[in-house]
Amino acid sequence: QDSIGWHAECARALASFGELRTLLLGGNQMKERCLACYIPALASCPKLEHLSLYGNQLGFECIGALVAALPPTLKHLDLSCNLLGAAGMEALAGSDGGNIAHLTNLQTLKLGTNGWDPSLDESRIFRSKGCLALVPALSRLPALTELLLENNFVEAEGVEAVRRALEGRSVQVNC
Repeated sequence: QDSIGWHAECARALASFGELRTLLLGGNQMKERCLACYIPALASCPKLEHLSLYGNQLGFECIGALVAALPPTLKHLDLSCNLLGAAGMEALAGSDGGNIAHLTNLQTLKLGTNGWDPSLDESRIFRSKGCLALVPALSRLPALTELLLENNFVEAEGVEAVRRALEGRSVQVNC
């Protein structure tokens, strides 16, 4: 069956679950075209608290629109094991951290293993550039208690920037 067609049908059905609190879409080999099907449906889920898109093949192209569609009730966001890279972190955070700022209840942000393969083009490599793109958003997430960035080969510069951004807060960070 055509993957995009299947995801479009799921997204249409999702729109009728207004009370939905958890949506686990991990491991579906979903790419940007498929994720785009879900973005309008997420607006119909104002009570969503947990979204997992773990282990798909998502790049940075839809991440800004995805984050904008997420409700402020979201507490856990798992985008780990995708291909977001530094460009994905820029889209996630926005140029000034504003894209993700409305997620004031976000406690857990999982971004591990997102573009660590050196054979990838530069925009898809995470490393310190990904951390530096994310830093402006960290101060806008007051409920954040866990930030997972493992397996992104973040250099000392990126680790230090994250440390400074979260200084004085009780946030568990895994780089």
